Amino acid sequence: MAEKPFCVVLDPDLEEPILKYTRERGRELPDDLVNSALRMYIDTLQGTGTPGQEPAFESEILRRRVDELEQEIRRKDDQISVLLRLWEQCPLKEGEREVPPELEEKISSLLQNWYDDFERKDFSGADRDRPGRT
Repeated sequence: MAEKPFCVVLDPDLEEPILKYTRERGRELPDDLVNSALRMYIDTLQGTGTPGQEPAFESEILRRRVDELEQEIRRKDDQISVLLRLWEQCPLKEGEREVPPELEEKISSLLQNWYDDFERKDFSGADRDRPGRT
């Protein structure tokens, strides 16, 4: 337990599941379960963990990472769809599309954002082999 505990108010709807899982996991105090869950969630957000964690922990990290990646794919798919619709509306001139400067600027900005996202993830540790490894 932390040397200097602080209070957190939990949603009352969580009381029953917390007590249920505390009993099922053979823990003495609900505090242990809540602290464990919070540690796992924070590790998941940070993309880190402790080597030798139980498989359920690593599975949860992977599940959350997959959820994040699926959201990112949906976001990029939406952006690409918008750009494609805009490009299709560009007039044809001598068999080629004339792309207005505003659209070129939008495309450039989008590509720069994607590059910046990649760079942030590359240096944040998100590109590690397996979750829970440093």
